[in-house]
Amino acid sequence: MGWTRRSALAGLGCLAASAPAWAQGGGGENPGAALALLLLLPVVAAVLQLLLAAVWPQAVERLSGAAQTRREATVGWGVLGPVLLAMVLTLLAAVGQQAGQVLAALILIPVTIVVYACIAGVSSLVGGWCLRRDGREDQPTFLKVLIGSLVIALISWVPLFGTLLWVALTVFAAGSLIRATVGRPAVDSSPTQPVEEAPS
Repeated sequence: MGWTRRSALAGLGCLAASAPAWAQGGGGENPGAALALLLLLPVVAAVLQLLLAAVWPQAVERLSGAAQTRREATVGWGVLGPVLLAMVLTLLAAVGQQAGQVLAALILIPVTIVVYACIAGVSSLVGGWCLRRDGREDQPTFLKVLIGSLVIALISWVPLFGTLLWVALTVFAAGSLIRATVGRPAVDSSPTQPVEEAPS
């Protein structure tokens, strides 16, 4: 299971980020399909995030922790992971010809789904911030992801800025997934006091 999540995380930011960029750029010769993709992507991402929050809220909290601590490491892994994956898949498609291209596409699909779902970590932070502004502390993870994903979806529909937002979210999602998968929980480094034995 750990290996599967680690490999899935290798993470694609490339496809996840290029889709909204393609849509907001006009989508080539089919602007209708581009508009549909632009409107649909945030909805699909929100559904995946809510599924993850409902089934595995502990994973969402771990992703949130990875996203808000050591952000430079999260961004670094979020860039490096997709770049390495893109290089591997490009090599696979070039060497394997048609079969390699099919295999590369089959790998991209679940990786993109995983990365979109892992945006839940960022959505949880956004939703938690909104709830705290309203004076509501310690709310369920699902509620935080629900509010955060709605806010992100609304912002993502803003032309140009929405594309930049998706690129940033993809980087943070991939980086958070890598750190949450291969990282270790923080250990309390405070000195411990020796336990005094009761006099006999």
